[in-house]
Amino acid sequence: MREGNAKGSVVRAVVAAGVALVCFVAAAPASAIRGGPPRLRRYANCRSQWHDHPSGVARSYRAADRQWAHGFAWPAIDRGIYHANRRLDRDHDNTICERPRATATPASVLSVPPPPRRFATCKAMRQTFRFGVARSDAAADRQTSGGFRRPLVSGRVYRKNRRLDRDNDGTACEVPEP
Repeated sequence: MREGNAKGSVVRAVVAAGVALVCFVAAAPASAIRGGPPRLRRYANCRSQWHDHPSGVARSYRAADRQWAHGFAWPAIDRGIYHANRRLDRDHDNTICERPRATATPASVLSVPPPPRRFATCKAMRQTFRFGVARSDAAADRQTSGGFRRPLVSGRVYRKNRRLDRDNDGTACEVPEP
């Protein structure tokens, strides 16, 4: 005979009969401990939320991983805080108040790259691109399987220097393996 509620109370009939070898005691409910369960804080805006979680809060590990892959800082993972503040998730990506990852790269490096140069000779090109330039990954793969070093793959640079590709195999100024 089982008595009590479903929270793990002891089967009193078995204990009274002296048959039980192990006795399980139910823990007190969360509402009985220090005034109840912890309240999930609702933030007024992202600025107030950043004080507690500087890189945002994600709903799940998967959402945090997506944020990291898209260049954002790794957020805290807390489903409760996310749901209490879901209205702060303006882009509906399951992360509230995300921030971009801090990088040590100067802004000048992130700017638009300079236009590709036209080289006069293969010797001049190899000073910049040691093993030549291929127009595609397939052309570079053909070079490596044909006994040449792997060239840099850049369609833009190759198009500017196409005349340096004497054998028309998609790679300008290829370098043989030593």
